[in-house]
Amino acid sequence: MLHYSVDHELMSDLYRDYRQIKGAEYEQIHALGEHYLAIAQDYDLADSTMKSIQGLIRFQTDEELEGVETGIVHGYLTAKAALRKEQAEYREFVELFNGEEKQALNGLAEYVVGQKRIPYKIKNRTFLNYFYDGRESESYTASGSSDVAGADFHFNSLNSHRAQLGSVFEYAYTSALRPYAALTYEYAFKADAKGRASDQFGDLGLNGTDLEGSTGIVSFGWTYQNEAKHFEFDLGVNGYTGKRQGVSAQAQAAWKF
Repeated sequence: MLHYSVDHELMSDLYRDYRQIKGAEYEQIHALGEHYLAIAQDYDLADSTMKSIQGLIRFQTDEELEGVETGIVHGYLTAKAALRKEQAEYREFVELFNGEEKQALNGLAEYVVGQKRIPYKIKNRTFLNYFYDGRESESYTASGSSDVAGADFHFNSLNSHRAQLGSVFEYAYTSALRPYAALTYEYAFKADAKGRASDQFGDLGLNGTDLEGSTGIVSFGWTYQNEAKHFEFDLGVNGYTGKRQGVSAQAQAAWKF
């Protein structure tokens, strides 16, 4: 219950925004259509919804705009009727309960219907990643005529486990460009890097390092996706503080066939 569809929410918002600029220059109304087209790319919307959005972009005359406006008004009225129907069904459902249960459900209904939703242009994704890095042990014998000639060097195997928990926020600046920002917490489990050297005079432990510890990562970047959605390019930069420190950057491109 109260599963108010994305189509209904979108058409309600579109009707509200269109009323505010009704009578404006064509360019402004076209820009409104572009704005909602960028939102629409992330949802599987009904044909009627897409037709209204595309109509705002494509119209060239007052007559064509009048037809688009009719579609927007129809979509808004349909959405309003659907919400009222769901609210009525929810009230009927609540009537099946008594006392504290009924009071709690009434409060939930008010929250769900009245809550402020995150704008469509902003998307958030939380992630949990796990990485394993491993390297086998290695041994070498120095050759030549230097002071260490004939010495044996041995480096222990390295096994590192890393876990990351983070959240990415992406903003649909246009239908093709999406800047993003991310915050990540990373923890590397015990990973000692050790080695030893030996010759005719004895053994020597080499300086080692322990990679275990926490790292905070801040990321910023831009993602570009062409209109056909078969090419995507990402450019970003990452800053590290904690066990790992420094800055890195990445660029990647992907083609979808």
